[in-house]
Amino acid sequence: MPRRGATTSSISKIDDMPNSLRSRTTLAGWRRWVANRDSFKPAPTIKRKKYKKMDAEAQRAHTMDRLRTCANLPMQETPMSLAITDEIDALLIMNSLVESEETVPGVMTTGGGFQGKTETICRILAKFEEYRLRQFSGSNPRYIAGTRDEHIPVVYVQTPAKPTPKRLCERILRFFGADYGDMNEGELTNLVHDSLRDHDVCVLAIDDITRLKLYRKDDEHALNLLREFMDMGITLMLTGVDIPGSGLRGPVGGTNPSASAARFGDDLPEQLGRRCPLYHLMPFRRNSPEEIEAWTTHLKVIEDYLPLWEKRPGMLTEGTMPEYLFRRTNGVVGLLKILIRTASFKAITSGGENITQSLLDTCTIDPSKDNSRVAAAGEVPDVPRAPLMAPAQHQAGKRPHNGTLDDQGIPDRQHA
Repeated sequence: MPRRGATTSSISKIDDMPNSLRSRTTLAGWRRWVANRDSFKPAPTIKRKKYKKMDAEAQRAHTMDRLRTCANLPMQETPMSLAITDEIDALLIMNSLVESEETVPGVMTTGGGFQGKTETICRILAKFEEYRLRQFSGSNPRYIAGTRDEHIPVVYVQTPAKPTPKRLCERILRFFGADYGDMNEGELTNLVHDSLRDHDVCVLAIDDITRLKLYRKDDEHALNLLREFMDMGITLMLTGVDIPGSGLRGPVGGTNPSASAARFGDDLPEQLGRRCPLYHLMPFRRNSPEEIEAWTTHLKVIEDYLPLWEKRPGMLTEGTMPEYLFRRTNGVVGLLKILIRTASFKAITSGGENITQSLLDTCTIDPSKDNSRVAAAGEVPDVPRAPLMAPAQHQAGKRPHNGTLDDQGIPDRQHA
C-alpha cells in the first residue's frame, strides 16, 4: 500500500482533460502546462475580402479567434532571460546527479513585478522535468518498496499570502494531490518529507517567496522549514520581487545583525543566501545600440503576430513608436503585454485594425486587476502615466464602431 499522502492523481489521464487553462500548482495542472506550453494556435490568416463574404455567425467566431490571439501574445526569450537560463539549467542537472542526500546549491531569482520571472523559471523547470522523465522513462530511479514509483522531478507552488509552516506544507501536499485531512503541523511536515522522498523530487520551486516577512514568527518558521528541505538534497528554487531588500539573504535596511542572529538562532537568512546564488531578471533597457536593437526585435515579433488587417510594416518598430512603448512600460515585458492587448482589442472592435500612438494614448495599464498578486509584497509595479491628449485628437483617428461583437449569442467554440 502506498503511504498516506502519496500522489492520487494519474498522469495518464491528463490527455483526457478539456483544453482549458489549469493551475500549475497541482501536479495535473503542471504536467498539462508543460506538455502544452507552446501549443497555442493563433487565428488563421484570412483577407478581409474573404471575411466579408462570411455569414454573421462565422464573422463573430473569427473575430473572437483574432481577439483570443491578441490575448495570448507569444512568450519570447529575451537577452535578460537567456543570461540566466543556461546557468540555472546547468545547476539543476548537476544537482540531480548527486547520489547522496546532501545539501545542494539552491537558486534565488529576483526582479520587479511583471518582468516575466515566473514564466522564465517555469520554462526552465519544464525543460528540466522533460529531461528527467525522458532519462528514466517516468519511473522513480530511487523507488522505495511500499510507495508509488512515479517520478515527480519538479514541484511548483506559490507562497501563501500569509505564510505559516502549516500553510506551506498544505500547498506542497496539494500539488501532490495528497490526502492530509486535519493533520497538525508536525504530521504535515513529516508527510511532505515522505512525499518529496517517495517521488524523488529534484526541485522544489517556491514562487512569490518575498511574501515571507521575517518580522513575523510564523514566516521565520516557514523559512526554517525550507532549509530542512534543502538538507534532503533537493534544489530549492525561490522566486520573488526584490529578494535583496526582503531580508531573505541577510539583514538589510539597518537591521541589527546580532539581533537577527539571536532571532534565528543560526543566522538562517545569511545561511540561505550563501546556499542560493541570486539571479536578477532585469527589464529591457535602451542605453546602448545593442539594447535598443533587442527592444525593437522584441516588438517586431509582436507586430508580426498581431492579426490586424490594417497593420503596416513598422507599426510598432519604426519612428518614435519603440521609444513611446518603452516610456509607457519602462521596458517591463508584462506591462507591454497589457498595453498591446488593450490596444489590439480596441483596434479590432472599433474597426480601425491598426495600432497608433493616438490609440495607445487611450489605453491604460492596470496590473492591479491581477488578483493573484499581492501588492504589499511589491508584486504590482508602478506604471508610467499615459500621455494626456485633447479629446479631438482621439476622435480624429477613430473609426466607426463595426458592431461585430454586439450580438451576445456567440456560440461556444473551442479554439483550434
